[in-house]
Amino acid sequence: MDGRGHHHFHGGPHGGHHEKPNEELVCNLEKCVFCGSCVEVCKKEAIKVDKINKKWTLDKNLCVKCGHCIGHCKVDALEFV
Repeated sequence: MDGRGHHHFHGGPHGGHHEKPNEELVCNLEKCVFCGSCVEVCKKEAIKVDKINKKWTLDKNLCVKCGHCIGHCKVDALEFV
């Protein structure tokens, strides 16, 4: 995590990939405020947030595990496990 609270993952100029490819991106729904910042930064459009019904979904087939969304989550609700 840098001084601004953003996480950094190793990779190339296109975001690269998370160092542990067998891990899955998960959202802690107790922390999530459904703001959609993860949706806005996902270049693969793998994340969907339903603000009204408070649902967060990930299309695992589209997610490249770059970690970009984790670095932009304001409440640290996203992580690889």
